[in-house]
Amino acid sequence: MVTDAVKSRGTMTYEVAPSGELLVHADYTFVYAVTKKHGGWEIVPGAPEAARVIVRRQVTLTPSHGRLTLRGSERRVVNADCRAPEDGYVHPLYHAATAKAPKGASLDPYAKPKPIEDIPAGCVTATRT
Repeated sequence: MVTDAVKSRGTMTYEVAPSGELLVHADYTFVYAVTKKHGGWEIVPGAPEAARVIVRRQVTLTPSHGRLTLRGSERRVVNADCRAPEDGYVHPLYHAATAKAPKGASLDPYAKPKPIEDIPAGCVTATRT
């Protein structure tokens, strides 16, 4: 990571289901600025290229026996290499790889949030970072 800061924006709400169960909904967008550890492109000598990866996460939790239990989870990742293996890690898309990357949907990750279901899965490129 470029700095210790991770920018985030989102909401947390709750509702009572018809069954009487409390449901907690979290919907957040996180922006991570990262650089390659070794061998990255330098914009100017000593200033490595930074990539911004945007991750939108929605989770639904419910309290159970004094703990929060995960009921559902969705995520979408923007500016990540969608050719990378599904290994649980986010693989940032750096400048040199963008020309070879599959052309997917474009998205303004900072625009008014839309339902996560409306954000395409797979290759998504940010229109601004």
